[in-house]
Amino acid sequence: MTADVRRTGVILAGGRSTRFEGGDKALAPLDGEPLVRHVASALAPVVDELVVNCRSEQADDLTEAVGDLSVPLVLAFDPIRDRGPLFGLRTALRHANGAYALAAPCDMPWLSTPLLEHLLSQAVGATGAALEWERCVRPFPIAVHVGSGLVSCSELLRTGRREFGAFLSSLGPVVVDERVARAHGAPAILRDVDVRSDLPDPLRRPDPSGVDP
Repeated sequence: MTADVRRTGVILAGGRSTRFEGGDKALAPLDGEPLVRHVASALAPVVDELVVNCRSEQADDLTEAVGDLSVPLVLAFDPIRDRGPLFGLRTALRHANGAYALAAPCDMPWLSTPLLEHLLSQAVGATGAALEWERCVRPFPIAVHVGSGLVSCSELLRTGRREFGAFLSSLGPVVVDERVARAHGAPAILRDVDVRSDLPDPLRRPDPSGVDP
C-alpha cells in the first residue's frame, strides 16, 4: 500500500488514571484481556500500523498487551508528561506514517470496527471526521488528516490551549450524523471506562469490607 493511502491507528494510553483505583487503567482486564487490547483489536483491521501514546514505564506491559496483533506497533512517548490528551495526540501524530489517523483512548473497549471504518472513509479528502452524539461533536473516536491534525494541535498548544473542544473547532472535521452511530450500536459502543465501577460487576475489584457496593 502506498504511503498516501496508509492509515494509522492511534491509542492514547499515557494518562495517570487518577480516578481509576488499582493500577494502570489501560491494563485493567475486561473479558480476560486488557482494555487497551480491546481498543487495539477494534482498530487493527482498518489500519496499517498502531501508534500508542504512553509513558516510558508502560512500554513493556503495553507491548505485551498489543504487540502480537497483525499490524506494526510503535510506542510514542510524550517529551513532557501529563499534559493531557491533546498533547498526547500530537505526539502520536508525529510518529504516524499514515496520511490519516484513527484515534481513540485506551478506555473505550466496546468500539465497533465497522463504525471506525466508516469514520475513516468520511475523513478522506477532508481534515477529519468526528461523531455527533446528543447534539454535540464527540472528541473520540476521531479520524484525523495527520498533517491537519498536527497543525491544529501545535497551534493550540503553543497558545496554552489544551481543550479538545478547541481542537475540534480548529480542525473542522466532517461531522457524522448520530444516526450512523446508532446503526453501529451506539450508545453502548461509545461507553468509556472512567472509574473501576464502569466495568461489569464481576470484574470490579473486591471491596475490602467483603460487601459488594
